Amino acid sequence: MNAPLSPAGAVARRSLSIGDVEMLEIGDGPELVLLLHAAAQNPRAMAGLAKRLATPGRRILVPHLGPPPGAAATHGNPIRAYAALATACLREVPADRRVLVGHSMGALTALLAASEGAPHDRLVLYEPIVTAMLSAADPEDLALRKWDADIVVHLEGRIAAGDPEPGVARFVEAWNEIAWGRIPPPARARMVAGAPELARLVRATSDFPLDRAMLAALPAPIAVLQGA
Repeated sequence: MNAPLSPAGAVARRSLSIGDVEMLEIGDGPELVLLLHAAAQNPRAMAGLAKRLATPGRRILVPHLGPPPGAAATHGNPIRAYAALATACLREVPADRRVLVGHSMGALTALLAASEGAPHDRLVLYEPIVTAMLSAADPEDLALRKWDADIVVHLEGRIAAGDPEPGVARFVEAWNEIAWGRIPPPARARMVAGAPELARLVRATSDFPLDRAMLAALPAPIAVLQGA
């Protein structure tokens, strides 16, 4: 049985066809907004945004994109598993209108779920990681892909050497445009401790194959956002 919804928001477990999924739930109503977080984060990372979006008549769900539950484990690639999770939420949680929102890895997940038929009325992608869509035949695209690949290889190498912090620091500074030293020490410690999972998800996200023609086939309105 699903835990009661709390106006202030609570992390609970919701039963879906793919298994029990931990998620943040806020509000209730006929409009469903599904928020998908970035790599190596959890639902609480989007709690502030969820609370701002939770106006009357709107239900906000933020599922945990972690080790895939139940049958989703059969999908192999974690991005496909997370897309199956998002699709299950959108299909099985009652709603009159569905808005699918993703950030970074979560935006790639949202794009994949939408392209494979997950029900949605609007798609919002905040800084989607779609590097695999860049063309290896275009010199500028190829340089961008190499830039990303070098960061991933460096992260994996530092983890293998038993000194993950320089790899995590380079990744964070490159993709988040913030000096590693400006991040509070507890947050830095959490990211370093989670470096193996971060590397696994970053590799899966950066290498995930995408067909450009798929974008043209998406029927719902799409908003692509970038910020700092």
